[in-house]
Amino acid sequence: MNLNQIINLLMRLFGRRLLNGAIFRGIELAARKGKPAEQMTEAERSAAGTMRQAVKRVQDAMRITRRF
Repeated sequence: MNLNQIINLLMRLFGRRLLNGAIFRGIELAARKGKPAEQMTEAERSAAGTMRQAVKRVQDAMRITRRF
């Protein structure tokens, strides 16, 4: 492996982690509707939990379909 390939490998690795983190934070922000957990009512917390579970199911389905 030459230096250019190693640099490209590391850039892809860090870029993928950065993108996944940003996506996760965006999903969390959308689930909480921009509110901190302390300001949410119990109903809003349960709705946010339900949304997180739905997103997780969609992500799992996407992973499974990529395998085929």
